Amino acid sequence: MGLMEVAPIATWRSAVQRGVGWLTAQLDANPPFAGADVDVNWYCKLPWALAGAGNRAAALRALGRVQGEYLETGLVHCPGQTCWTNAVSYALGWLVVGARVAEALGPARKGYEALGKYVCPDTGGLYSVPLERTDESPYFDAAIQGAVIHAALMMGDLEVARRAGRTALWFIDHQPDRGAGIYNYFHPKRGYLTEVNDRNRFQCMFVAGTLPQPYANLGFMLQGLCRLFDATGNVAFRDGCGRLVDVLLDDFGPDLLSHSQNHKVAHAMLMLWARTGTARYRDGALRIAPLIAENILPDGRALADVLGDDIENQTPFFTVRTTCDSVLWLSQICDMLDGCVDNRP
Repeated sequence: MGLMEVAPIATWRSAVQRGVGWLTAQLDANPPFAGADVDVNWYCKLPWALAGAGNRAAALRALGRVQGEYLETGLVHCPGQTCWTNAVSYALGWLVVGARVAEALGPARKGYEALGKYVCPDTGGLYSVPLERTDESPYFDAAIQGAVIHAALMMGDLEVARRAGRTALWFIDHQPDRGAGIYNYFHPKRGYLTEVNDRNRFQCMFVAGTLPQPYANLGFMLQGLCRLFDATGNVAFRDGCGRLVDVLLDDFGPDLLSHSQNHKVAHAMLMLWARTGTARYRDGALRIAPLIAENILPDGRALADVLGDDIENQTPFFTVRTTCDSVLWLSQICDMLDGCVDNRP
């Protein structure tokens, strides 16, 4: 049975367009997004999401707003409500890729120059704070490492991408105790942050049997490793991606495959299937994809189902970023299924 026969791609693309329509309308409204307190973490996701899902004009408008209000002023505006990510460097990675996809090279260059202030010169890992403040952030957050890999590849900076990829592989292969879970804060010279408690566990560690969990935080890294394999031909990056996906499927499978918020992992699994031919990766992606489509609601807003089941109780911040992720990765999944290229060496 072919992929086109098992995947309702037309239905999924319709969901994508609902989400794109909502994002575009909110971006173009006066004031944008109903006047909610917005910052770089919202707007830096918009260009890639909109351009990647087929609306380059809206992506350019979003990019212009980012450049005028944030990039020109150093990306310093970050209201407390969005500090769940609290990483301008992560937002910059999205901005650089979005600008490149929208063919806006000037903003891409400026964004990449700004991103460089967060890249560790010793390891290539990405900090959440600028280098001069790394004493405040002794560990790398696995959730944001994909940002530098994607951005560096888009800018043709293979050396920076390789170094970041090698640091990602270290994170995957030196976990202190797989049986305990996956520790998300790490540093090749300092090890892992293992002081996990009820207050920080959601960000710091995935624990089997504790549901639900935001595995998408690792998906950005997994996608980046697949892209790095494509760009360099080094199978170590593809195989490292496979090792981490295997852990997610083996140890966390029921939770992983039951939430639309694992959109990045779904896309990464489909990428990995195209590069290995391993059916379990394709099948995992096809389990998550319909959940993404279902959670893009009739009005185009996407529900962050890891956090709750009522979008009216969802903060505007999560609605915007979740809708960006949902439309981008579901669109990319559809594109791959419609025109899959065999990337195996």
